Parts: sequence; structure tokens; C-alpha cells
Amino acid sequence: MKKYVIGLLLILSVTAVGCNQQMTVEEANAAFCENLQAFDDSLTNLDTISATSTVGELKEASAQVDEAWNQVTKSAKQLNQVKLDTIDETWKNLRRTINQVNDDDTLAAVAINVGVSVKEIRASYGLIGDVDCPNFVVGSSTQEPASDAQPAEPAGDSQPAEAIPTEP
Repeated sequence: MKKYVIGLLLILSVTAVGCNQQMTVEEANAAFCENLQAFDDSLTNLDTISATSTVGELKEASAQVDEAWNQVTKSAKQLNQVKLDTIDETWKNLRRTINQVNDDDTLAAVAINVGVSVKEIRASYGLIGDVDCPNFVVGSSTQEPASDAQPAEPAGDSQPAEAIPTEP
């Protein structure tokens, strides 16, 4: 009886493994795009670190970026046309920036360096390869801006003050 149960379990496990189908290219592409969006959203969260943020907030936001990047790299392995070399280098630069933070650093200085690294990562998105992510929006996270963040420039067709013609 014991051999019968073991044999049955072995057959069921082999059958279960055999039923585990590979993702289609479309599914793999969708998963990659979803993970890339989550990564970008985590970068947006990290980019809200400011002079009034705590080291704990920096570490938490950094951990979210790390986890999101791991998901991007896992999903990229399912797609042959994805090239993460450049974005991986810029991500490593961000990691170095965060890892080099010490107790004597101000979060204001860290926030500036993190902001530069986030911009470098986003600039490298175009080098990922031939992947179609039609719903991908850079910086689309709904995170509230930091309380000490500078106001954004007004949208629309407005011109800077020095470009507006004045009458004599």
C-alpha cells in the first residue's frame, strides 16, 4: 500500500510539472511591462526622499526598488529581445549611492544624488530593446510629493516670464 501511495504521488507530481506550461510571448511581454511599471513606480517613491525624510523611509523605499528590480530581471529572462545591460549599470549606480550613505550625511544631499540616479535609470529605458509596453508611463506613481518639494512648472502653453513680450 505504501509503495502504491508513493507511486501515485510520483505520477501526480510528474503530471503537475508537465502541465506547467511556458508563458506565451504576449504573456511574458505583459508581465515584463507590468514589472517595469512597478519598478518605475518604486523609483518615483524613492525620488520623493527629501531633507525631511528619515533614514528609515530611505531604506524602505530602497528595499521596494530592489524587490521591483528583481521582478524586472526575472521577467526579462522570458524575453529574448530585452537588454538590461545599461539599465542594470544605472541601477547599480543607484545602489552604490544608497549604500554609501553614512550617519554623517544629510538626507538633503542623499536626495539630490538619488534624484540624479533615478533620472539616469529612466533615461536608459529606451535601451531596453524591442519590447512593446503601450501602457507604461514614466513617473506615473500616485505618490504625494514630499512636503518640501518645489512646485512643478505650470502645464500648457505658458512661456517663461523672460520670454513674454512686453510693450514699451
